[in-house]
Amino acid sequence: MDHSKQASSLAILAIFASVMTAFGPTVGGFLIVWGGWQTIFTVNFPFILISFVLGILVIPKDVRDGAVRIKEVLHRLDIPGICLFSAGIVCLLWFLLSLEEAVHYTAAAVGLFCFVLFARREWKTARPFVDLRLMKKNHALTLVYVLFILLNIINYCLFYGLPSYFQDALHLGLRLSGALMLFMSVASVLFSLLTGRWIDHSGTAAPIIAGAAATVGGSALLLFSAVNIPFWLIGGILLIMGAGYGIGNVSLQAAMLDAAPREAAGTSTGLFQTCRYVGSILSTVVLGMIFGKTVTPQHLFLLAWVLVAVSGSALFISLNFFGKKARLSAR
Repeated sequence: MDHSKQASSLAILAIFASVMTAFGPTVGGFLIVWGGWQTIFTVNFPFILISFVLGILVIPKDVRDGAVRIKEVLHRLDIPGICLFSAGIVCLLWFLLSLEEAVHYTAAAVGLFCFVLFARREWKTARPFVDLRLMKKNHALTLVYVLFILLNIINYCLFYGLPSYFQDALHLGLRLSGALMLFMSVASVLFSLLTGRWIDHSGTAAPIIAGAAATVGGSALLLFSAVNIPFWLIGGILLIMGAGYGIGNVSLQAAMLDAAPREAAGTSTGLFQTCRYVGSILSTVVLGMIFGKTVTPQHLFLLAWVLVAVSGSALFISLNFFGKKARLSAR
C-alpha cells in the first residue's frame, strides 16, 4: 500500500466498520418492529454466508514455506499468558458488575493477582501474548491505545445507552429511537472520509486533538438533554458526537500504524482492536451501574458527566502529547 494514501485507505475501512456498527440500532429497531426480536439474529446468516464465500474468493492465500504442524503452532502461542489475561478480565468484569449489589471483592483480588502474574510472564517470555516491553519503549503507541479505549467507552456508552433512554425515559418507539441514532451514524461516516484526506495532508496530531475536542463538546451539550429539549437539538448533539468518533477512529488507527514498528505491525494492530473491546466492556459496566434498574433524565445527566470526564481525559492527553506536533504541522 502507498504510505501516502494510507489514511484514506483506513478511512474507507473505517467507514464500512462504522456503517455496520452505527446503523445497527436503526436497522435493529425496524427489524424488531417488523418481525420480532428473533429477526436480529436470523438476519445475520445470509451475511455470514456471503462473507465466507467472499473470503475464499477474494482474500489472497497465504504462502507457506512448508507444512505447519499443530504442535509447532501451539508452541508459538503464549497459552499461559492468554489464560491469565482471560481470567483477569473475567474476574474484573465480575467485580465491576457486582458493585450495585453484593460486591465480590474476592473476584477483584483474583483478577488483580492474575494480571500481576500475567505481567510477570509477558515481561520474560520470548513470545508474549501482549508485548509489554514494546509498550514501555514506545510511549506514543501506548498513548494511542489509551486514547482508543477512552474513545470507545464514549462511543459504546452512547450506542448502547441512548436507545434505552429514548424508549424508557422519553417513551419513543423503536423506529423513532433508531432514526435518532442515524444522526450519529451519518456524521461518523462522513467525518471518517474527510479525516482520511485531512491526515494525508497534515498528519495525525491535529485530527486526534479535534476528535477529542468534539467529544468533549458533545458530552457537555448532552448534559442539557436531561431536560425537555426538541428532537432536532438532540440530533445536533449526536452529530457532534458522531463527528468526534469518526475523526478519532481514523486518526488513531493511522497514528497506531505510524508508531508501531514494522516488524510488530500485526501484533500492534491486534492490540489496537483489543482496546476497542476493552472500551466496549467498560462501557457496559458504566451503563450497568447507571442504567441498571431504571432509566430517567437524571440518569442520563449522570452518564453525561461520566462522558465529560472520559472525553476531558482524552483531550488532556491529546493536547499534552500531540499538541506540539499539531502546531508544527500547521506552520
